[in-house]
Amino acid sequence: MRDLDPSNIIKLSYLKDLQQLFHKEIAELIDIYLHDARRKIANLYKALEESNIANFTAAARELRLRSIDIGAITFSHCCLTLEIATQEFRLEALPQLALMLEKQFKSVKEELERLKSAKKKLGERELEYL
Repeated sequence: MRDLDPSNIIKLSYLKDLQQLFHKEIAELIDIYLHDARRKIANLYKALEESNIANFTAAARELRLRSIDIGAITFSHCCLTLEIATQEFRLEALPQLALMLEKQFKSVKEELERLKSAKKKLGERELEYL
């Protein structure tokens, strides 16, 4: 049963904690996160175009925090790398780091979609045992 394999990309315990905190379905939490994350990544690129380091840092921080909430811990470390780069004024590295972050987000998105699909197939009760 592939659908029951533990995720290496998403820590399910974080996702379940978020579900308990907000009393929402996992699928809804995933949809909210994905929508918000796409917007924050777009904000990163907009801030780069405008050379607005404060907005870039804020978008990276918000994305990091929301990623931790959903259980995307490794991805949140990439967001932290962006924050640190701005604090260290390594501004020339930001476009490449943002591109790497966007590529890693694809894996997070795919895994969240897989979990959402597994939840639909198995139901909430079975997902608790992942």
